[in-house]
Amino acid sequence: GKELNPNDFEGGIGTSAFKLLKKEGFKIITKEQNIIEAKENNEFIKLIEKFIIQSKTNNLKTTTYNKQFRDLKVKVSFGQGRSARIPWVGLLKEPNTISKGIYPVLLLFKELNVLVLAYGTSETNKPEFKWSNIDFSNTINDWHSGEYGKSPDRYGSSYIKRIYDLDLDLDKEMIKQDLNEIVFEYQ
Repeated sequence: GKELNPNDFEGGIGTSAFKLLKKEGFKIITKEQNIIEAKENNEFIKLIEKFIIQSKTNNLKTTTYNKQFRDLKVKVSFGQGRSARIPWVGLLKEPNTISKGIYPVLLLFKELNVLVLAYGTSETNKPEFKWSNIDFSNTINDWHSGEYGKSPDRYGSSYIKRIYDLDLDLDKEMIKQDLNEIVFEYQ
């Protein structure tokens, strides 16, 4: 019941304090890992900015996009054969796939000019896994119906982490924090 300060225990990888924190579910990040993650975050923000710009064109190519982010596979889609109304960027870990699984996803609702970071669930096949700790989140269907009085074209069963209004400047620090949280939960 006593609040500890750094002088009350020894810290560092392999110490009792770190072992206890890890046991309690905390992720221990070294200073070097922190620098690497910061660099990856900045590169991913550039990917998001490029994605938003390209979504306003008829260019459906995705070969120039990074294929990895924090040990997750990156999948990008602007549509097949024609531009999608809702292009997306998905982050995947095995055995999940876009057509069968759960995954963090950025969905760009072009006609609304909003980017949604969501706890994605596949539409094609029922996923084998479920997101935990999302009972507090609204589905995209709930949000879209409440705001616009109709169901969205797609992705209604996914759960919202955050909505970014693209009529405003993208808050890069907020999206970095949100990505860190959702990726940590997913991993």
